[in-house]
Amino acid sequence: MTMVETAKANGLNPRGYIEHLLQGLSQYRTTPTEEQLAAYLPWNQIETTAKQTA
Repeated sequence: MTMVETAKANGLNPRGYIEHLLQGLSQYRTTPTEEQLAAYLPWNQIETTAKQTA
């Protein structure tokens, strides 16, 4: 499954999810821990900006 398909399967707007990933992960100065990365998995997303509105 691709990132886009996984985002869709979890009720997320794929573009919003990928933008969220790029913006959030770019803030780390070092390699994120497994726990930090897990927060970005599509099934762990609760941000309304990434949720589909349609």
